[in-house]
Amino acid sequence: MSSGGTRTSEGRIESEKAEGLGLFSLPFDQYQRYWIITQIVGMVRQQLRKERLTVLDVGGYPGYISAFLPDEATYIVDNVPGVSPGYVVADGRSLPFSDASIDVVVSADTLEHIPKTSRTQFLAELSRVSGAYLILIAPFADPSVEMAETILFEFVRQVMKTEQQQLKEHLQNGLPELADTCSLLTDAGLSYIAFPSGYLHHWLMMMFIKHYLLSIGFAEQMQGPIDEYYNRHFSLDDHRAPSYRQVIVAAKGAGGSVLESIKARFSARPVDTAEQSLKLQSFQILLKMLELRLINLDAQTQRLLWEKDNAIANLQAQLGQVCHDKDRHTENLEHLLREKDSHIDEIENCLAEIESRLADVSHELERVRQGKMMRLMRALEGIRPRKDNK
Repeated sequence: MSSGGTRTSEGRIESEKAEGLGLFSLPFDQYQRYWIITQIVGMVRQQLRKERLTVLDVGGYPGYISAFLPDEATYIVDNVPGVSPGYVVADGRSLPFSDASIDVVVSADTLEHIPKTSRTQFLAELSRVSGAYLILIAPFADPSVEMAETILFEFVRQVMKTEQQQLKEHLQNGLPELADTCSLLTDAGLSYIAFPSGYLHHWLMMMFIKHYLLSIGFAEQMQGPIDEYYNRHFSLDDHRAPSYRQVIVAAKGAGGSVLESIKARFSARPVDTAEQSLKLQSFQILLKMLELRLINLDAQTQRLLWEKDNAIANLQAQLGQVCHDKDRHTENLEHLLREKDSHIDEIENCLAEIESRLADVSHELERVRQGKMMRLMRALEGIRPRKDNK
């Protein structure tokens, strides 16, 4: 890695990392693809002797290429909305750029998502727009790759109870054939090289880890650091077979002179087995710590579940006592209500008896009154003077 004011790609990435862009913490497969593109663009710039290249990333949502190539004029095309500078919503099979208007056209992990019947048209559009170079990165049909994808797809479906949509598209569309793709480039008059990228065993291991973290809710805390660790210590050793992807670099005209230099740059370097073993051991330690953390969390979860069950049992006992007390109070209230009704009946009976007696008294008084009146009238009749006595 060069220092200071050099224009090497690794130097730019390191400076951007220091400025807080955090490219090393990108998902390992995305970082790896764009790191390769950055290296190739740097070599192409030297060959073309340009200070600034135009680079188009077809299928490049959300626009990582702008962060990896800040010194170039970058454009992104995808069929979903994006906000990156130079972003254009369009179909890769009908690009809104004129012929040979872009120095380097890039497409990373997009070809396999294009329906099989449209791949020829898609590649023709990339070639039409390219003025000098085309970089095509994708997984291609291979028994080992297809087996790895099937294993991962079933793992996600069984553990996460969902389907991984990108892998589902791969299974539905079928991975592209490397030989057919290269033949189409040759027929278009392009020379090309191809080399492996994304060591398959590492790819599958990392995909298992990342989806497992998603399944236990640790993705937000752990994926970034794990990706950064991998990108810093494993990524450079991944340009070897068996690989998950192939990188095809195609050139128009005299541009083919740099292809062999690019291929040599990415040829598989000898792997130091002792160093690789140490790296894997350190990675295993990290995973073991995660496993211990999960065991501890499981113990805490079991304790919380016991406390929850105990609290529920206590609440149920308290609720039973409350219900018992309620029933007892209800019985007492019902007894008091019955006594109240009985007292009311007694009072009503007393009132009726009093009313009956009052009626009898009234009747007797009336009879007495009438008797007195009759006697008074007779008395008065007796003392009235007679006419014959005058």
